[in-house]
Amino acid sequence: MKRKTLPSLFLILSFFGVSSATDLCGMLYMPTTLSKDKSPYRITGDIYVPPASRLTIEAGVELLVAAKDSCDQDLQQLDWSDSQFVSIKVDGNFYVKGTPKNPVIIRPEKPATGKIQWDGLRIRKQDEETAVIKFLQLSGANRGLQIDHSVFSIQNSFFVENNTGIWLGERANVSITNNLFSQNTSAGIYLQYSAPLVVANIFYQNPTYAIWADSRKGIKIKSNVFFGSGEQDCWHCPLDIGKHASVNANGDSTDQFDNIFADPAFENSLAEAKKKHLDKFVPTSENTVSDKNLQAVHNKADSLGKAGLPPKPVFQAQGIGAWRISKYSPALDAAPDQEKYQDANGTRGDIGPWGATMKYEIKEP
Repeated sequence: MKRKTLPSLFLILSFFGVSSATDLCGMLYMPTTLSKDKSPYRITGDIYVPPASRLTIEAGVELLVAAKDSCDQDLQQLDWSDSQFVSIKVDGNFYVKGTPKNPVIIRPEKPATGKIQWDGLRIRKQDEETAVIKFLQLSGANRGLQIDHSVFSIQNSFFVENNTGIWLGERANVSITNNLFSQNTSAGIYLQYSAPLVVANIFYQNPTYAIWADSRKGIKIKSNVFFGSGEQDCWHCPLDIGKHASVNANGDSTDQFDNIFADPAFENSLAEAKKKHLDKFVPTSENTVSDKNLQAVHNKADSLGKAGLPPKPVFQAQGIGAWRISKYSPALDAAPDQEKYQDANGTRGDIGPWGATMKYEIKEP
């Protein structure tokens, strides 16, 4: 167990080349930027960013968190979880600058499915000027983000296989938009004495709760997709969340806050395969056709019927890697019809981490 000692007021920042990783731990007394050219960074012990300092994590950086604290300097421990696991505590400015093609990744050094291996990011007393989190992929933590007394934005990020994805404490009135929460054991989001804005997120197969709330007023939960929660989608949330109110243009059941309760149908998922099988515009596979002559006649008739019509645009899933929604997804074009949620092509935004990418103007390789 780590000793409970007060942090020293000087920089404890070590860079040692170990297996091509840059080792990092201790107090970041001076403003520090983690860059892609020195990535991955191996977090060998607790990190603390004091109020007068700053930590910036640039696009494409990967942080690998060690299972045990081996840092030469001990920092003050806040509770049991902090004393048992490596943590990153932030009281100074904090900027995570991931992009669609170059996210910031924070994960255990040796990932193990279903096992919590680090404490998480603890963020306190931040606002829109002092903190922002964009395109972060975070996994394997007790509480991925633990936030108190803050008002800032968390956007286009992935919280997968944590105990809790985001834990919001007292007056953590943050904006949580266009993120994905999946396989978080206790909850995707846990709310306690806070009133966040939760918009255009996907909650997919969280074993217990997608959102756990404490019945307080001021919580805004709208235009999200919920599917596969083990116990309940939104526990102690505002009245009428999850209660069927209407059917949207895609035929999906929604509540009065435009939350959708359906499988998000990711690319290469079983849900996509089932919907594709029922799509009358998708040609039948040749190996299942018994009369190929008849099929040829139909194909010729279809081609004649389409003569002179402009070709229909081909759907292309946004982003790279996993969790991309297919053209059959209820999350497609289902975000609030506002400019800040628009996709990269200027159309109405999608729900989930690949939506609202109009704001990413950096040209990437």
